[in-house]
Amino acid sequence: MDANGQGSTELEVVGYKIHPESIEIEFAGGWVYEFTYASAGVGNVECMKALANSGQGLSAFVSRNLNGAFASKTRAPMIERGLW
Repeated sequence: MDANGQGSTELEVVGYKIHPESIEIEFAGGWVYEFTYASAGVGNVECMKALANSGQGLSAFVSRNLNGAFASKTRAPMIERGLW
């Protein structure tokens, strides 16, 4: 995942991976949320991609606009979180 430090809590974005019709966002708490066109809407996903690439505003956008609109939530592998 690309690193992207935004904010300073468990809602801090620490990485993201962009796919053609979705974005995966990893937060400091170790959770990876996938937002898809189907779960969050095309406009929201494209906005999140642009914010991720700019390095600003992604965490705030997600917390204000997309509470619960994720397609999946998984735990980031411990090795990726530097815990091994």
